[in-house]
Amino acid sequence: MMNPPPRSSSCCSSLTDGEKTQARRDFIFKNLFHGIRFLDLAEQLIPTRSMYDLSRVSYILDIMKDIRGDPTDEAALDRVLDFVRIKSTEIKTRLDTLVPREPIRGIFKVYITFECRSNFPQMLKELKNKCHNTKYQLAIIQADTNTKKDTFPQLIAIRSYHGEYPSIGGLIENEVNEDFAEFDIARMIIKSSVSNQGVPSSDIDKQLFWDEQTHCFELHYHLLPNQSHVERSFYRIIDGRKRRLALESSCSSYTMKRIDQNRSQSILKMSFFDIGRKTALEMNDEVMNTLKQYSHPSSKIEPEFVVYDTNIDAMKIVDS
Repeated sequence: MMNPPPRSSSCCSSLTDGEKTQARRDFIFKNLFHGIRFLDLAEQLIPTRSMYDLSRVSYILDIMKDIRGDPTDEAALDRVLDFVRIKSTEIKTRLDTLVPREPIRGIFKVYITFECRSNFPQMLKELKNKCHNTKYQLAIIQADTNTKKDTFPQLIAIRSYHGEYPSIGGLIENEVNEDFAEFDIARMIIKSSVSNQGVPSSDIDKQLFWDEQTHCFELHYHLLPNQSHVERSFYRIIDGRKRRLALESSCSSYTMKRIDQNRSQSILKMSFFDIGRKTALEMNDEVMNTLKQYSHPSSKIEPEFVVYDTNIDAMKIVDS
């Protein structure tokens, strides 16, 4: 992604809020097209070792302009983004054929979220019995009520596997569906340990060969009570990185209580959609150094890479 061009303070001060907003929208619009163009050039370069047609996708810019229509329409950019995501997926699918992704080998965890809004106590009792003396760990997740409205506690089951993705994906899904056939599964997420072989290392690897929306790196941190100043420091770090690198990310906090441990933990989760392992670990180190400044006890949880999600659009939290 391109960084916004620097502007002089006199230039910025002369613009109205509406003009600043529109300038930002125009910048994002151009960046979306350049992202498509970047993928197309990669598709040309891989089989031929040359970029023989620099204007091959120029027609897409005209389509994007038609989709956008009135640039001042607040919903216009969302329509363009939906189109660009479809085109990006098409090109990435072809790239995957040209250069098959390296399988990810190592440790994986599956997180199963159950539908239990209407009968939480009964579901909790049944799942306790179901998970007893098995490889599954049962936990209760509660989103931060300060950031989310109308939140409900969620029941999740967690289990570890060792193998190779994507071949292990079907095995995990079939096994989970068989083990919990009598329960309503709302969501299933498979996450790879960030140290596994085959996890996209560079930002370019992630952007070229992995879906922007489905696959992401997640960083998790335990928070102690009355540690709001630490959480604010986290947000400052992420905001700074987002401005410098134009990152697409999300941040949320929640409480998790593992049934077998009978204690709750407050956890902050950060998700990054367009970076590779190297950048994710750099950010993780930056956050950990901040924790040390506050004499915060060691609370590092190994970063994870989401490889599979049955419901990526669900506004739910399922973490370790």
